[in-house]
Order: sequence, then structure tokens, then C-alpha cells
Amino acid sequence: MSYSGDKTTVLTNDGAVNLQVSLPPMTDYAEYVASLEQKVNRTLGIEKFIVEQSELLTVLNGEPSRQLRRLVKIDARRASGAFFTDSQLRDRALEHIGRTIDARSIILDPACGAGDLLIAASNYLPVCNNNLADTLDLWGTVLNGYDIHPEFIRTTKARLVLAAVKRMKSSHYIVDSIDPRCLFSNIQVRDSLDGHSFHCKPTHIVVNPPYSSIDAAADCKWGGGKVSVAGVFLDVCLRSAKDDTVVCAILPDVLRSGSRYKKWREQVESSAKISAVDIVGQFDIWTDVDVFVLHLQVDSTNARGSRSAWGQPETKEDNCVDDLFEVCVGAVIPHRHAHTGPWRRYICARQLSGLTEYDTDTAKSRRFQGRVFRPPFVVVRRTTRPSDCARVFGTVITGEQPVAVENHLIVLSPKDGTHETCARLIDVVQNPKATTWLNQRIRCRHYTVLALRELPWCE
Repeated sequence: MSYSGDKTTVLTNDGAVNLQVSLPPMTDYAEYVASLEQKVNRTLGIEKFIVEQSELLTVLNGEPSRQLRRLVKIDARRASGAFFTDSQLRDRALEHIGRTIDARSIILDPACGAGDLLIAASNYLPVCNNNLADTLDLWGTVLNGYDIHPEFIRTTKARLVLAAVKRMKSSHYIVDSIDPRCLFSNIQVRDSLDGHSFHCKPTHIVVNPPYSSIDAAADCKWGGGKVSVAGVFLDVCLRSAKDDTVVCAILPDVLRSGSRYKKWREQVESSAKISAVDIVGQFDIWTDVDVFVLHLQVDSTNARGSRSAWGQPETKEDNCVDDLFEVCVGAVIPHRHAHTGPWRRYICARQLSGLTEYDTDTAKSRRFQGRVFRPPFVVVRRTTRPSDCARVFGTVITGEQPVAVENHLIVLSPKDGTHETCARLIDVVQNPKATTWLNQRIRCRHYTVLALRELPWCE
């Protein structure tokens, strides 16, 4: 996937996107691209150069990503959203739709990066009687892709040639006359969010879009302010595709589970049927984003929506946290709120580390004129990782005076006002079942107030 994160205007109601793009340079990556193309040219030459199977496996399984990390600075990679899909994730994503792919398919990746999803799709395409030229010609009609970086388009084409070589039954495959410059003409340098329709009518769309944020237009139906580029990409794909198009998208978990993307999910449901939601976990060891794979079939008549659970766990218990607690985010934003108003006892996440109970009568004070909370209540950190042993660590807050609470903490106030109910909540959130449930409910580093409200009361 790759796309610049430096945008000004995004999605409008008619599906058009107006962007001003400032691309970080990928020229340093050209060194690696040139080495790939040299392999391809020698492989297709008159005196055929035989690429060892081990070398082919390296090129097709992770080498472009390793070279990207080596050659391109992290700031440039982040600005472009340039983080390539690894071989395990791409194969896992395509496995669900592989049976629907054949030589008559038209497959499009609108953010193809180094071509990993197209390579995974090619595994379901036939080879033509050990004839490399015929195989590449067939694959070239099936496989389509866009990316804004020319270096990535060149990488995708070179890797697809080598993927076809790997599929040949022996080293004595037929080359005939192949001009590398004419291969995969449907894989192009192109901006998928430029407001124009796709150059083809795909039967399948496979995409791992960038996960950065951009500004939504004022009339965007499902979001305002900063929105996920990945959400925009899928929205554009669904608007541009014909009915019955199969869509396979690797997306950040915030789209599946975040409260602010509820309208986005409803819009997806209104334009497609959801066939599967596969919760994957962390994208890779270098990218601290949890992802899921969404499988759809476009259906413009699906006005009522698919009523999908989006992989959410069921709450089978009689009670949940919301039945016993009022849940909200602390009101103090330390660097924004002026020190005005009455003096209040004040707590922040830093001072509560490792504590199961904290008496605020000994806490420092600050001036604050916003919302305060009267003990007893429980606070939990808003930020955790799905890989943590426990997703929620709570602290019971006691004291005689109202307390101002930093916004990095979520406040859970017992409806019965008792310390006993607060202590029971600590047992609930420390139960391993709570971590298991939350990891299925939301895998973002910031879990939401809604997710905590829905947490089953399991003592």
C-alpha cells in the first residue's frame, strides 16, 4: 500500500475526491528496483538466466519490504503510507476468495505498492503450457493495479514476471520474444482517489490501503475532521465498482470497532453484502497497527444493510459494565485547559501507575472549572495494546472532595455510589475473560467508552 498523507480535501457525496498531494521522494528505492529489473531482463533474454528458486522465494516473500525499510527513511514511509503486505497476510486475505478467481477475472488493486496482493491473486491463475510469454500475456489481461509511486509500479511488474517464472514446471520454459516494456500495461502510475473512475470494470478488488489520516470534506456523509485514508479508499472502491464485484480489503481495526466510524460501517453495509470479517491482529512486527480483512460483494440495492456484527463478540451475560457504572472520559486536557476556576484535587495517568487504589485527599490540586467526579469511582487508562496480558488495569479512587481527571483516563462512576461496587469492577476487568472479550471487540490501542460499557460483567 502507498499513498501520501499530505492532503487538503477528500470525499464528497458524489464520490469525487479533490486532493492536493505532496509526495515524499522514493528515489532511494530505485536502487533496489533496478536490481529487480536486471533479473527480469536477464531472465527474458535470449541466453536465459536461470533464477534459483531460493532467490525467487526471497524476492516474492518480504524482500521489497526489507529493502524499503533499508533505503527509505521512516518519515517518508509514513507520509506515503508505504508499508507492504507480508506474504502470510496476503495469502490469508486471498484464501477466502481464491475459488472465485480464474482466467476470466479482472482483478484490481488500487493501492498496489510492491504488488503483494496481485502476486497472491496470481497464484490462482493458470500457466500456459510452460510458455512464459503466453502466461504473462494472460496474467496481463487479468491483473490491474495503481500506485502513485513509479518505483512501486516497476517493482510490482518485475515481481509478477518472477512469480510467473517460479510457476513454470521446469527451467526449460518457453520464452519466445518478450519485450519487458510491454508487460502488465494495466498496472499503472495513477491516483485512485483522483475522482475519476477505474480504467477497468473489475470482478475483484483487492486492496491494502494506507492507514494515515486526511481531512474530510464538509459534506462527507460518514465522517468529519480527520478521517482514515483506508476508509476513503474502500468508500471510493464501492462507489466505483459494479454490482457483484468481490472486494477483499485489509483495513485498520479502528474502522471495524471505532465508535466514530459507525456511520462508515453503515454506509458499507448499505452498498455491499459482508461475507466475512477476519480479525488478524498486528499488521507486522514493524507496524504497530492492528488490522482485519473485510470480504464484501458489492450490491447497490442493499439499502437496508447486511446487519453484520463486524466480528463483534456477543454479550451472553445478563449484565454488562454499563448496567452498574456511568462511563466517560476524564475532562482535563492538561496543555489546553487554562488554570482557572476553583481549586480541585487532580489525578493523571502517570501518578496512578501500578496502584489498585488511590486516596485523592493526598493528591496535588489545580484550578479547573470543568466537569469533576466525586469519589468513589474507578479510572482506567485509555491506551493499551492487544498484546498486553491485561487490556484494562483499574484504580479505585477514594477521597472526600470532587476530583478533576486527566483525559487520558476513563472514569467509571458506580451508579450505587459504593466502594464495594468499585472493588467488584476491579475483579471484573482483571479477569482474563475481559481481555479476551476486549481483544475481539476492539484491537485499537485506544479502546472506546462504548467498548467498556459493553464489557460483560463476569466475576
